[in-house]
Amino acid sequence: MTHNLTTLQGIFDTVKDHLLKQNARSERGDELLSLSLGKSGCAYRGQDGLKCAIGCLIPDEDYEPRFEGQGVDDILEGTNCEWAPNWYIQSPADVREEMLRMLGELQCAHDNVPVDMWPAELGRMAHRWNLEG
Repeated sequence: MTHNLTTLQGIFDTVKDHLLKQNARSERGDELLSLSLGKSGCAYRGQDGLKCAIGCLIPDEDYEPRFEGQGVDDILEGTNCEWAPNWYIQSPADVREEMLRMLGELQCAHDNVPVDMWPAELGRMAHRWNLEG
């Protein structure tokens, strides 16, 4: 099902559906690189075609390996702004701010919450954001 990505509910539903269907964390294959960068082994595009919470929102034709190791805020708003989809760019500034906060929480959940706890965490997140879970 395609959700309306111009709303928080649509973004949340897209990511939730993706994560619960995939039921696996998207990770880089090079653990030494992960350790040297001091970052988790999570990746926008991981091994075996897996995608993280934000990676599932990036069309394959827009993805670039240089996104790896950057937070969603860096990709969408930072000085290293690499990519921003139309649904994000065309949203009012206050809505973009909310989207960015929620995307950061979704990224954090993917990277730090055990996979078997994702359904409960996503339910709590829906409640915090006043969304349908």
